[in-house]
Amino acid sequence: TNPMFSPGMNVDGQSGKSLDGLPFVYEKVRIRDTSRADSFLSTFERARAQMVEMASEDHDAYVADAEFVTHLTGRLLDRNLLPVTPVSSREYAALCDLADLTGNDTFDLFYGMFKFNDRAKMLLDKMRDNLAS
Repeated sequence: TNPMFSPGMNVDGQSGKSLDGLPFVYEKVRIRDTSRADSFLSTFERARAQMVEMASEDHDAYVADAEFVTHLTGRLLDRNLLPVTPVSSREYAALCDLADLTGNDTFDLFYGMFKFNDRAKMLLDKMRDNLAS
């Protein structure tokens, strides 16, 4: 399984945060007890997560690059670098939101996205080239 929302999101019934519409990607492999697996998945279905059954290889191909760039950008911006202002543009507000969304994630999560994504170095090189042009 891979809940496609930040572990730092701290979703619970008290915070008012919801899984409504957030993707929850899963693949049914090595299941010995289908009833237990279905019960586990139904927890997220009841929370109104968007359930997406997908092979892990397909998931990795779809999201590895996007998640790495998203978390890299969020780490670079940091919540303290971008204070919310009363006259922010939509673009600036989106950057503030990105910094907030990724701000509670661990360095280990980010490093894993770099270390285990074969394309991460190419993406960094491309970003550097974009800055130079």
